[in-house]
Amino acid sequence: MSATISIPITDSARRALNGLDPQHIRTSVARAMDAENQLTIAHISEARLSGKGPFPVEEHRLGVRSRTLVRSLRASKAVVSADQITSAIGTNVVYAGIHEFGGVISHAARAGRVRLRTDASGNLLRRGANGRLATFAKSSHKRAVERTFTTSGHDVTMPARAPIFHGIQDRRENYGAAISGGITSALNGGAA
Repeated sequence: MSATISIPITDSARRALNGLDPQHIRTSVARAMDAENQLTIAHISEARLSGKGPFPVEEHRLGVRSRTLVRSLRASKAVVSADQITSAIGTNVVYAGIHEFGGVISHAARAGRVRLRTDASGNLLRRGANGRLATFAKSSHKRAVERTFTTSGHDVTMPARAPIFHGIQDRRENYGAAISGGITSALNGGAA
């Protein structure tokens, strides 16, 4: 899945491009996009994938546990085609998709056995603030009881938080300025 964001350029850059389509202008724009992508990845890491969550869905942020998602963010090199220049920022982390686009996670019903610790009288050892949680037993614990359990299947609906999309949106004007600068620089004979 992907989302598309169009980047506007300044009016002066648009006027300068009228009737022109030289390869060096497109290459200059691609360089500007590549540079902005790296700055945007840093912005997403800092503004959208940081802090201790959970955050409200409206903030379009994810809390950090291991930094795996942050470290995996990558930008594709800008690709120049006949009438457009495209690039992408994404990740190969499996759970990123459900946070970015939302969806339903289905949990199947299951059954099994657990081994729980007991005291000398055979009562379950409890833990937690109100003492409602049983304590799991290791194979080395001699005082233990085995119990069977079953769970019913259920679905969890995850809202689209879209931290990557919103991080790019945050910097949309920066992209426009950099691309416009690349166009102007290429038309004036320089490189972006």
